[in-house]
Amino acid sequence: MRIVHFSRAILLLAAVALILATVACEDDEPEPVPVEPTAVAEQPKDDDDEKKDDDYRGKDGSDAAMELGPEGMALAMQFLEAFSDIDVDDDDEAPARSGVIGDAQDAGVWVNGVGVVSAAPDLAELDLGVSATASTVSDARDVAAEAMTAIVAHFIASGVAPADIRTRRISIQPQYDWQERIEEGVRRSERVLTGYQVSNTAIVLVRDLDRASELIDGAVAAGGDAVRVNGISFRIEDTTELAKEAREMAVADALARAGELASYSGVVLGRMVFLSEVSAPSPVFAERALASLAADASVSTPVSPGEQEVRVTVLAVFDIQGS
Repeated sequence: MRIVHFSRAILLLAAVALILATVACEDDEPEPVPVEPTAVAEQPKDDDDEKKDDDYRGKDGSDAAMELGPEGMALAMQFLEAFSDIDVDDDDEAPARSGVIGDAQDAGVWVNGVGVVSAAPDLAELDLGVSATASTVSDARDVAAEAMTAIVAHFIASGVAPADIRTRRISIQPQYDWQERIEEGVRRSERVLTGYQVSNTAIVLVRDLDRASELIDGAVAAGGDAVRVNGISFRIEDTTELAKEAREMAVADALARAGELASYSGVVLGRMVFLSEVSAPSPVFAERALASLAADASVSTPVSPGEQEVRVTVLAVFDIQGS
C-alpha cells in the first residue's frame, strides 16, 4: 500500500472549484416556455427589492457564487478530510525517508588529495626592450632600432639561440604636452604635439641560469639609455616527471584523508568508486621586477631563481560499508 500525499493548498482549490460547480448547477433553472407577451403594468420596486437584487448580484455580479455559507464550508472540510490521503493499491512499499541529502548514489566519503613537488627552475624568461623619444617618428625609430639591434646581437653572441628571442610588442605613440598661451588678453591651455615615442619589447629565454645576471648586464650595456628591463620570471620547462610524482602523492593523500574521516566518524570505509584529477599540473612561477639596475658596471645584477612547485589535486569518493 503506498500513501500519496497531496498539497493542502491544491486540495483546497479543488474543493472550492467543486463546490462552485455544484452551486452553479443548483442555480441553473430551465428556460421558460415562451408565451405571448401581454401588457402588464410595471410594478414599481420598493427599496427592499432593489437591495435584494444588489445583494444577489454583488458589485460585480459574481459575489453571490462565492458566499458558500455554513453548508458549503462543511462540504469543503469534508472534501479535504476525505482526500488528504489517498490509498493506491500497489505491491511496492513506500520508500523510507532518510537523513541523507541527495540521491543514494551521492552517499559516501568524498575527499580531495593534494600532491606538491618542489624543484629548481631551469628556464628564465627575460622581458626587456627599448624606448626612444624624438621630435619625429623616423628619428625615434632609428634610436630604438639601433639599441634593439645591439641588444639582440649581444644575446646571440653570448650563446642565446635566435629561436629563444621573440618580439612581443612594437608601438609608436605621439607625445603631447599642455602649454598656456594668451590670446587677446585671455589665458588659454592647449595640447601641443612634442614628439613621438617608439617602443620595442622582446622575450628572451635564458636556459643557463648561472649566466642570467651576466646576460642582463650585457643587454643593459648594449642598449644604453634606451634599454628598458620590465621583469624576469622562472619556470620548469618540462614538468612531466614531477607531475607524475605529485599525482602519486595526491592519490596517497586522498587515501589517508578518507581513512581519517572514516575513523573520526566511526564508519567502515569501503572501496573507492570514483577518482578524478581536478587540476592540471602547473608550476608556480616566480617573477622578479628589475626596475632599477646597478649603474656601476663592476657590480652585477643579483638574480635568485629559488624553487618552483608542481601541484596536483585529485577528487576521490569511497563507499561506506553497510550503508
